[in-house]
Amino acid sequence: MFKDSMIIFKKEMKNIFKDKRSFFSIIILPFILMPIIFGTIGFVSNSQEKGAQETTYILQIKNAPDEFKNILSQFIKFEETQSISEEGNFAALEFPQTYNTDSLEKINVKVLFRSTSQKSSFALGQIKAALNAYQNLILQKNLEKHDLSLDDLKPINISEVDIAPKESQGTQFLSMMVPYMLLIYIFAGAMGIGMDTTSGEKERGGLAALLVNQVSRTSIAIGKILYVIVTGLLNSVSTFGGLIVGISLIGNFSGGSSELYIPAFSAFSILGLLFTILSMSAVAASMIILMGSFARNVKEASGYIMPVYIIAIVVGVATMNMDFTSSIGISVIPLIGSVFSLKGLLSNQISLLQVLLSIFSNFAVSFLFAYVTAKLFNSEKIMNTVG
Repeated sequence: MFKDSMIIFKKEMKNIFKDKRSFFSIIILPFILMPIIFGTIGFVSNSQEKGAQETTYILQIKNAPDEFKNILSQFIKFEETQSISEEGNFAALEFPQTYNTDSLEKINVKVLFRSTSQKSSFALGQIKAALNAYQNLILQKNLEKHDLSLDDLKPINISEVDIAPKESQGTQFLSMMVPYMLLIYIFAGAMGIGMDTTSGEKERGGLAALLVNQVSRTSIAIGKILYVIVTGLLNSVSTFGGLIVGISLIGNFSGGSSELYIPAFSAFSILGLLFTILSMSAVAASMIILMGSFARNVKEASGYIMPVYIIAIVVGVATMNMDFTSSIGISVIPLIGSVFSLKGLLSNQISLLQVLLSIFSNFAVSFLFAYVTAKLFNSEKIMNTVG
């Protein structure tokens, strides 16, 4: 039986490698697409920030002392104007007509900006930073009259120490994005392939011819599931590799180092990631093959599978900002346990037991779907859905 399954599997895999478009979309495109997406995010963000910093802002400044203007010039480039403009890189600030910096009386400064303009909002932030620096300068001058300084008024000195293991530091962004992206891509990749090899073959008449062959129908079902699992795994690994490259590009564009985002993976982490992704691909493949087998055509299969895909997206979004949990109960939940396993593996803070439980639960569900699919292929129901 397994020999027949491998024949079906090889036949389907050959179709992938023969079809250049399928090969490109499954294996090459994700590796190219991820760096483009994240590289573009990093480039655009860096360009916008750099552009905002280099812009000369048109400011209307009323009643401000020269001392403050000197401080403000250290935060942004600006030119003064006497009239308020509705357009351009504009902001305005107004000090009261009379105020005394030698007293404890508060100075109410009004700042005008346009929230619809990113550069105007950037100017607001820089003006507030300059006002804060000017405030500290006033305080320092008043305290010096009493032989005090600002540091003397701060009884607490905060020293931040990251006690997370060195290999786990800087992995927060990676552990947030990678599980989400992989979950979405695993289902997205399996959807097209799974529907094509089941309901798509029904429309083309290929499945009916295959079912009347001497090959065991169980072997046909298993071969098709293996085919979708392997192609889904290739798609996921390619996506993962592209994601790593893309995230490192964000670090480079922001002036940081890629080491802030990419941890040094141990052999345990690499194997854990590989088998976790494989088990997630197995769940997606077996589920989609089952639903595609029930459907009479691709359109009907899309209706069955789309709610599952939406649930996968919801799971990915809901768990994106969740921290890794060491709960054994979470680990045994199919797919959800895998998401947290990926988080733990990427941040080097998960146990072998949790990884094994999440992988086992996925494969258990996959075998259940495969069993139901095999039963369907061995019954006349599969014939009733052909044509």
